[in-house]
Amino acid sequence: MGATFQRHFAYSNSKMIMDDKSWQQQKTQELSNDNCDNQTASFYIRMEGDIMSDAGINDNDLLIASPKLPPEDGSIVIAMINGQLAIRRYFNVNDRIYLVPENVNYPSIEISDDKKYKICGVVTKVIPSWQAKALATF
Repeated sequence: MGATFQRHFAYSNSKMIMDDKSWQQQKTQELSNDNCDNQTASFYIRMEGDIMSDAGINDNDLLIASPKLPPEDGSIVIAMINGQLAIRRYFNVNDRIYLVPENVNYPSIEISDDKKYKICGVVTKVIPSWQAKALATF
């Protein structure tokens, strides 16, 4: 997997989310092929799993991403690959794109002609899960 991919903004379906201390009402929409291209504002997703653990990004951390920033070598990106979302480091080597995990237990992805891909956003901030829970109680 890699993350719970949800874009939080004002006009979408309502969903109840529970954290350790309180219930919160948040507006959510899943990030998909259809709306990956249409991102105009920064968005956040909750990381799920350990695929980026060696970069200090852990399970339940929040990732804030900007769809307006172009990816640079070494950027952490949220990408759509053949309809599946992935969080990886972006590298462009000799006009070949590689999406590389920060955990040796997971494979890198080489973007080839048979793969449809889009960069939905470049990660600009990581909020650790403990800090995100503290923010949610305000």
